[in-house]
Amino acid sequence: MSVSDLAQYKFVQQYIDWKVVKTHLKQYPAIGRTFSLQLLESKKNTSPYYCHYMSWRLGNWKDEALFAHLDKLICVAESIPGWKYQSSLLTSADFAEFWSWIWQLQVAEFLGRIGSGLCWRKRGPDLSVNIDDVTWFVECYAYRKSFGLMLFLEEALKKIDSRIYLYYDKCLPLSLLKNDSQSEYLDRVLSPFQDPNFVVRARIQAEEKWPVILRKDKDSSLIVYIEGEDEDKYTPGILPNQTGDTQKYLEVALREAIKSKNDANNLKDKHPNLLAINYALSIDYQMAINLADDLDLPSPSIELGANIDIVAVSTLGIDKLLCREGIKQIPHNNSGLKKNKPPFIS
Repeated sequence: MSVSDLAQYKFVQQYIDWKVVKTHLKQYPAIGRTFSLQLLESKKNTSPYYCHYMSWRLGNWKDEALFAHLDKLICVAESIPGWKYQSSLLTSADFAEFWSWIWQLQVAEFLGRIGSGLCWRKRGPDLSVNIDDVTWFVECYAYRKSFGLMLFLEEALKKIDSRIYLYYDKCLPLSLLKNDSQSEYLDRVLSPFQDPNFVVRARIQAEEKWPVILRKDKDSSLIVYIEGEDEDKYTPGILPNQTGDTQKYLEVALREAIKSKNDANNLKDKHPNLLAINYALSIDYQMAINLADDLDLPSPSIELGANIDIVAVSTLGIDKLLCREGIKQIPHNNSGLKKNKPPFIS
């Protein structure tokens, strides 16, 4: 199959308005400096999404306040020494890389307000900062799993009909990719929607009862469905309503994030260090933490290992600034660290 035959390729070609992209690049100077038109256009033939993560958003998002907020964050990031070392996140074609990059900007902006000597690092942890005469090394991590892939699907499908949604079993294992690559998976899910009559028929069905299931993933709990307009036609029981153990999910998600970074970026040699995790992509995590009897994280059962000193956890969205109230911490049981006040503790 050629690239031009792939469903996601056709979707991005159809829905990215390059006139709007160019307008936004001129309207928001920091975004324009960071993402040149040449860079954005260079990803048109790059799998699996066939667009740069910013070209999709610049050409589709309608909320100008988000772009204004991002522009300000970039201005702050540019003023921090070593900004050029962050180029790898800017050139990636991964749709989910956007959240990793935004989280770095948010953490950097916050550290700049509470510390001194802040800089982006060429190697090792993302940032270093001096707080109370102690130099902290800070590694940023956005918990992504399959959530970035699902969000791309949902955003693409809502271009067809705003009433299309995705369902999956919350707080239970979810892996969208079995034997498929991301590109194959996207094509398989989106291909039926290239036929306009496919959604038209579903809309007609939704006039009688809804939700109408458009697709069930054979290898996971993911379901694509469409809602109707008449609230009286809603029919319970069509969609499953399964949720796993929320407390267990909190612990699993935390362990996975810590494991992914424990041996990464030379943290073992950079102390004291802090791993800043953002779970904004995980609706499961946000639901679990809201349902928890004790809003403190399940730190007694979590082992940070020898390489990580402090873990700080947030669910901060991309439209906000990081603050002390928006982050929770898990200190290491190493008593030698008690004399060093972690940077997120007031």
